[in-house]
Amino acid sequence: MNNWTDDNLRELNRLNGRKEKIRYIELKQIDWATVPRVIKIDLIKKSIKREDNSIYVASWSGGKDSTFMVDQLLRNGDPLDLIVFSNTGYEFKEMYKYIETVKEFWEIRYGVEVVLLNAGEAGRKVWSKWAEGNFVRGQHVGKPRGFPFSIGMSWCTRELKINPFNKFIADRYPESIIKRYVGIAYDEQNRITVEDNILYPINEWKLSEKEVEDTLVEREMHNPLYNHFGRTGCYLCPKQNLKSLFKLWKYYPEEWKELEDLVHYYRKQGAAITQIRNHEIEELVEKFEKYQENDKEPENNREEDIEIGCFCK
Repeated sequence: MNNWTDDNLRELNRLNGRKEKIRYIELKQIDWATVPRVIKIDLIKKSIKREDNSIYVASWSGGKDSTFMVDQLLRNGDPLDLIVFSNTGYEFKEMYKYIETVKEFWEIRYGVEVVLLNAGEAGRKVWSKWAEGNFVRGQHVGKPRGFPFSIGMSWCTRELKINPFNKFIADRYPESIIKRYVGIAYDEQNRITVEDNILYPINEWKLSEKEVEDTLVEREMHNPLYNHFGRTGCYLCPKQNLKSLFKLWKYYPEEWKELEDLVHYYRKQGAAITQIRNHEIEELVEKFEKYQENDKEPENNREEDIEIGCFCK
């Protein structure tokens, strides 16, 4: 494979049609990863053909990948009947504001429907039900759960996101085939599972996370949470890395206090899981105070500092 050069740009500019340009890149055997982002975006076009009796739904977390995916699908004119955001009840205030702003923009400009599930306190009630409910199997049987596991799929993802989404879609479209768009970037192949009715447009467009982020900034659709965090998600998420937890402690004292209060509450209940990333909350505070004294922050250079599982994009 060959890397992109300035000569390629000059030759590409002499061509007119999108197909001609793509064919040129293929004939020159140019590594797609080296093609400039603006050219990749320019070469994206409507490519998804609507199938009979199918409803096209996008899962939207408010993170950069799913936001870019939806925005680009709408710009393309690809089939998209519904956009769904599942509110966990523990999103940052900035996220709620961002969701409302982008939702209004998409609805006005494209006339698409955006549904916000788990409105009001619904998400928090589901969290409380499962956190305070007892394990029914395994080594912790009979004990209140407390926080979700920090490794692997947990009840929080299932009960706050997956199940509400599936139930809503099944109730609304009982006779339809559901085609679901999921935002996963081209450089995250390990997160992609091959299923007939799951579509990964960003992967098809061969765009990396960085290219997605830069494009959103260019479109003035940047989520301000990325000013502090590498990932977005619930501020109580036990899967976030130490760097994210440090930013939560440093910049969001109200949310951190809520996390501390829940730790103490679950301890009193005798819950099985009261640690955050295998750390006691007091240990985390001690670590973070030392980082701040030395004007440093966690570097995520150890395995325990890497985000695990569902922490959103």
